[in-house]
Amino acid sequence: MRRSSIPRRQHEQILTDERLRHQNELDQVRAKLREAEDRLKALSQDRERLREERNQFEQDRDTHKKAAEKAAAQLESVLAAPVPGPEGTATLRRRIRQLEKQYDEAVGLGASRPVDSSRWQPGYQDPKQATS
Repeated sequence: MRRSSIPRRQHEQILTDERLRHQNELDQVRAKLREAEDRLKALSQDRERLREERNQFEQDRDTHKKAAEKAAAQLESVLAAPVPGPEGTATLRRRIRQLEKQYDEAVGLGASRPVDSSRWQPGYQDPKQATS
């Protein structure tokens, strides 16, 4: 056997130093591994949360789509239904104008001048009836 040129104590010190250095490197690698595992766990949780949100959005979209289709179908059925009674579109438009005019007169918008409120006052007597 060949004998080492360094003393045994120095050799053991070098081995001890190398073991410590290797142990420190191993601890650093393990710490990085734990950090990577924690990040992976957080990413997995985010992915699951996003999947759940996506599924909920799909359900909401389908619900709104069905409601819109139902409303469109109801609107089409209403528009396709014939106008009830013998009245046509022109008659209905005349009736609408007449009702709008009555409404305007009732709220005081139909007259070109302010409406005389004396007929609403107590003790009012219609001048047309008084002269007859």
